[in-house]
Parts: sequence; C-alpha cells; structure tokens
Amino acid sequence: MPLSTAAGRRKCRPPAPPGATGATIGAHTHQESHLPDPNKVGDDLFTGGSIGNESGPRSDWTAEETYWRANWSGRPYVSGDRDFEYYRPGYRYGHDAAGRHRGKQWSEVETNLQADWDRYEHRNDRRWDEVKHAVRDAFDRITKR
Repeated sequence: MPLSTAAGRRKCRPPAPPGATGATIGAHTHQESHLPDPNKVGDDLFTGGSIGNESGPRSDWTAEETYWRANWSGRPYVSGDRDFEYYRPGYRYGHDAAGRHRGKQWSEVETNLQADWDRYEHRNDRRWDEVKHAVRDAFDRITKR
C-alpha cells in the first residue's frame, strides 16, 4: 500500500524480508490479508469463500471432506465400482450450496442446483444424475446442523 510523502508523491512500502512467509509478510507490513481461505468454500458457489458469517455456523470443506472420506462407502446411492473421488465433486457442491442457500430446503434449491451444475468448477466430468444424491447428502448434512 503506498505511503504519502511530504512532497505529495507516493512511495511503496519496503519489501518483505528475504524468506518471509505469508504470516511474516502480514506482520511486516502491518496489514491483514483479506483474501479468501482456499480451504473454505461456500459464499461464492463457483470460486470459493467461506460458509457462514459472524452470526451463523461456519463449515469448512476440509473437515467435511474428512467426514465424507470416512463415511461415503456406506451411503445407499454408492455403486461398488466407484471410489470416493467419483462422489467427491457432488459432496463438495452440496457443501458449497448449503452455504449459498442458507435457510432453504432441498426442494427449494434442487432445480437451481441442477441448472448450475454444468458451470461448477469442481465437477470434473460428472453428470448431475450421477452425483445428485451425493449433493443432497452433503447439503442436508450442513443444513440440518
């Protein structure tokens, strides 16, 4: 961030010390980062952000992914010839959608989620009909907390 000088010209802050990490750079410049945490997703369904706000619950995709990795295989929609990675995009989309559609029921958002699925950045090559049960499972897990 530029600093003003007496002559009205601007000069830049000094560079961070060699070998500084993100934490030390923030401390060095006395600025807080306002960048989204790449491990939290939700407010922006397509690019990330974090679910919740100061008055609501927070959910972090990393913790949810850990849950789903441990529990996916027992779900009734899982096919024996598919592994967790096959269902992972659906779980993440459901997780993200729960943050975006706080306070809504599945029946209120399913049509929109289906329509938006083809634009979802983490979907890989999955079709909606292949993952919709995983999406709903993850959505329900977040919204029923």
